[in-house]
Amino acid sequence: MILTAIIEIIGKKSSDSGLFLDRVTEQVARDYKDHICSEMFFSLITERLTNNYYRSVEQVYQDLD
Repeated sequence: MILTAIIEIIGKKSSDSGLFLDRVTEQVARDYKDHICSEMFFSLITERLTNNYYRSVEQVYQDLD
């Protein structure tokens, strides 16, 4: 199923996505929230997928963009 594949891809840690697996804290990037109006991180996307939060594929793409 596509949902399972997306969750597996998000779950794989890599050097490129490692900082965004979980919420970015102020200890990691003090002014992050000053530059990002709507924070997004892979564990939140995974939670949303698992809990059927998204109503369309476009919503998933928007969070991944």
